[in-house]
Amino acid sequence: MIIDPRIIDFLSTKHKILITTHVRPDGDAIGSSLALMHFLRKKGHYVMLTFPSIFADYHKWFPGVEDALIYPHKKGSVETFLKNTDLIIAVDFNDLKRNADLGKYLAELEIPKLMIDHHPEPDTSFTYEVWSTKYCAAGEAVFDLINAIDETSLMDQTICTCLYAAIISDSGSFRYPSVTKRTFEIASKLLESGIEHSLIQREVYDNFSEKRLRFWGHCVTEKMEFIEEHKAAFISVSKEDFEKFKTKASDTENLVNFPMNIKDVIISVLLVEHDGFIKLSFRSKDEFPVNELAKKYFNGGGHLNAAGGESKSDMATAIQELRDGLKTL
Repeated sequence: MIIDPRIIDFLSTKHKILITTHVRPDGDAIGSSLALMHFLRKKGHYVMLTFPSIFADYHKWFPGVEDALIYPHKKGSVETFLKNTDLIIAVDFNDLKRNADLGKYLAELEIPKLMIDHHPEPDTSFTYEVWSTKYCAAGEAVFDLINAIDETSLMDQTICTCLYAAIISDSGSFRYPSVTKRTFEIASKLLESGIEHSLIQREVYDNFSEKRLRFWGHCVTEKMEFIEEHKAAFISVSKEDFEKFKTKASDTENLVNFPMNIKDVIISVLLVEHDGFIKLSFRSKDEFPVNELAKKYFNGGGHLNAAGGESKSDMATAIQELRDGLKTL
């Protein structure tokens, strides 16, 4: 991808920059943001990375993640930093609404904003963008930006570790349809830096605690339902489930993918109860557009095969809404 020369020119001189990502950050969001933080600091910029909410404990292995501030916990520090900030960079999301309370605050600031993302239908409020739905992960977009500015930084093992983890997180370790020839070319380039790819793989995927594994077992055996006529499966997780296993919402990351291991399932949905709403995650195989299902019935959206949405109803009603939505397909 050709990077907007205005971005390259802007970053050619030292600036004060804030990086952030979406609420409940996943491996791609965290890895991409950290890679960018390490790169920009290496180039002499004054950089703060802040997450709009806490992240899962199993992401604490990422190099440099301890430098990131959690906005609800460090609101004063973040807002003080923003008083003289030259650029805000939004990584792995394309609408400030996905940045929770921090996004509301950022939307009011007349500071240039750069979006680095791969999700469809981006908001038009950003000043600059490194964006394409052809990217399988935000990590690919960050790679292209770094490569356009200083390709020698792609021999930095810390930067490359973060990028590799980001890409395998959002590509299902290169198994999803969004993976392209370019994805493998980028991965190959990252490997040239000497990163320990098998160790990164273990950190990203072999990271379960005993209670999380038992929780998943409960979700699959007790909370999964199969709708044969639609070749769909869904798992519903209540607050009581979290309390019983002493887990939290972050422990459901990637759970939506698990029913996709069933040969006949082409649609998988995860419903998770939060305070005042039900969060839905959608996955599909082949050309089934779950983003349309999420957008039409759950005020959401996303990719063809991976999307998200919300319901303000209780769990029973949200499940019925899902069943009704599937009947219209």
